Amino acid sequence: MGQDTQPWYPAGYWFWNLRMMIQANLSAGAFSLNTPMFTLYRNNLSNIAAWTSARYPGHEGICVPETMRFNGNGTWYAGNESCDSAIAPSYNSQTVTTGAEIGLWVWQTYLATDDRAFLSANYPIIRDSAKFQRASAPTTSLPFAAVGGSPATTAKRLGNRSIGL
Repeated sequence: MGQDTQPWYPAGYWFWNLRMMIQANLSAGAFSLNTPMFTLYRNNLSNIAAWTSARYPGHEGICVPETMRFNGNGTWYAGNESCDSAIAPSYNSQTVTTGAEIGLWVWQTYLATDDRAFLSANYPIIRDSAKFQRASAPTTSLPFAAVGGSPATTAKRLGNRSIGL
């Protein structure tokens, strides 16, 4: 009575548990330690896109499941799938920012390493996650106003890096 239980499953990757290690590796300059994580998501882009299409009809891009299986789907247990607008809201079903976070880390890795091959290989994560976020968010100019400027001002603050992809 009163004992907590947790249904763990070995085929799943909980981004909640990975994010602190990935950020620590970035902060320490240990970029190669993050390679398996980027590979996991990059190699599953088509599977993640199929998952998103089935669970977020009419949305472009990818919703990266917070609790993703090795094959790119967000199944954990029935009724608590990740990135799933077709089920009741839960702590997983409406978590839709994982892809944006991974995309940010791709960009931060590129800024720190200037590795264009890395950026080129992983850019689809940034692009497709941004497409999903844009399809999910209301249209507003607030982000630019919040940083005190326009898209050009924001680009200037980001160092005006042209990635030419």
